[in-house]
Amino acid sequence: SGIKISFPWSNGAPKDRKFASSFSPAFERAALWFNIGVIYVRAAESQSLESDEGTRSACAFYSHAAGIFKHIQEQVLAGVTVPASGCDLSGPSLTSLTKLMLARAQECYVLKAQRDQSKDSLLAKVAAACGDLYDGAHEALAGSSPLAERKLAL
Repeated sequence: SGIKISFPWSNGAPKDRKFASSFSPAFERAALWFNIGVIYVRAAESQSLESDEGTRSACAFYSHAAGIFKHIQEQVLAGVTVPASGCDLSGPSLTSLTKLMLARAQECYVLKAQRDQSKDSLLAKVAAACGDLYDGAHEALAGSSPLAERKLAL
């Protein structure tokens, strides 16, 4: 009836690497988008948070990564069954990563507000929003996310 091509995927944990595969081209697109999201995370991590420009760039990169992880979950994999429960491409994992990247982006604003010696009230609001985002990321990780099995440095 047609040619079946298996698209393999392995999660990002080198110690406990789990493999999945699917015959769905959407799964392959999701894997490609995921890797682009990781590139944005790496770009953010390479920025110097000591300068305004580096902080702005890191914030933008984390925000882009969050958008990509959300896009994978809501658009690319909509209606697609992800084959492995331990897969980074699972819904809970993508939710966790989206929230974590948003928290990291907000943390950049906290650092900038501290560096600029902003008013205490503004700093408190920005820091509280950052804390709420990290709480959301933690809750998502502690839930049914396969990422909960791994130790992630928040």
